[in-house]
Amino acid sequence: MRISTGMMFEVSTRGMLNNQAELLRTQQQLSTGRRMLAPSDDPVAASQALAVRADEALSAQHAASQSSARGGLEIAESKLGAVGDLLTNARTLIVAAGNGALANADRQSIAAELRGLYAELLGMANAQDGQGRYLFAGYQDGSQPFSETAAGAVYNGDQGNRALAVASSRQIAVSDNGHSIFELGRSGNGVFKTAVANSNTGAASASVGGVYDAALLTGRSYRVVFNVAGTVTTYDVLDITAGTTLSAGNAYTSGAAIRFDGMEISVEGSPANGDRIDVTPSTSQSIFKTLSDAINAVSAPAGAPSAAAQRTTNLGAALAELDSGAERVLAVRADFGSRLRELEDLGALGERERVLLAGQRSRLEDVDYAKAASDFQRQQLALE
Repeated sequence: MRISTGMMFEVSTRGMLNNQAELLRTQQQLSTGRRMLAPSDDPVAASQALAVRADEALSAQHAASQSSARGGLEIAESKLGAVGDLLTNARTLIVAAGNGALANADRQSIAAELRGLYAELLGMANAQDGQGRYLFAGYQDGSQPFSETAAGAVYNGDQGNRALAVASSRQIAVSDNGHSIFELGRSGNGVFKTAVANSNTGAASASVGGVYDAALLTGRSYRVVFNVAGTVTTYDVLDITAGTTLSAGNAYTSGAAIRFDGMEISVEGSPANGDRIDVTPSTSQSIFKTLSDAINAVSAPAGAPSAAAQRTTNLGAALAELDSGAERVLAVRADFGSRLRELEDLGALGERERVLLAGQRSRLEDVDYAKAASDFQRQQLALE
């Protein structure tokens, strides 16, 4: 085969063009910092890099969700802290109202303060986040969860909890519904509630009571009825649910324990003939009803000894029920704290994951500057 002069020029021109193309590609790598300028440069690495980018995008989305969840929980936790302080103030006022030396005007002043705390608590229960959503309305965060009616505060939300996906296999509730926070306290001592009958005419008040043997509890309703004959006072214990008499003619001593079916109460003062103490199973009770009952007990005017005895009984129940509601609020607040701690851990873990993913993507996509610079010098020299 004969090699002509034209063929030699053509081969030389083609070689210079190839060198120029390689030099240009190396220049682009140096200017962009990317080893792969097109997926065809390394199809396998391009596919792997695409998967890594998808993981990075998912991790970034989780980070945004963690930030949003953290903001909501911090606001909700702060509100519940304020609720706890309010309930502590209310408890102090109720204890003060139990002082028998107070005049009616003094108790009315305390009742007015309690009404102010009630209104403030209602406002806290209807708190909103920075985006105008109600914190404690469940899924219905666009509607006010609590409203005041003639029957008291009513919950209008649902029992759901809004949650965000903060990790591949983890969702965290960003708040809690108002029902679980404000309406799951317990009446009485949490097991049963004592109440002085409105028809009583004596001066006997009942304690909140307690459980001395849980194995004997029946969950029934009972009544303690007093019988006064001259200077002798006795009492009968009736099982109202079963319609039977547990015991009769028991000698009464003021302040002594009265025990039946695992429960223990004490009655202080002098009951009148026919006076009774009702003992009923505890039920769920909202903090609003507890405060409302306390306000009614404090504001009731002092009159006959029976009125003072009833107020003493009602205030004792109000304190126990307020403590129950405060414990519920504290439990939810502690749960918020544990979620915030988990979010901190997930945030640190996600940050480490994003660093690793960025390094993995860099190894697949980024150029080796030292090698590229060396290639550039070699290619430029060859082209010259």
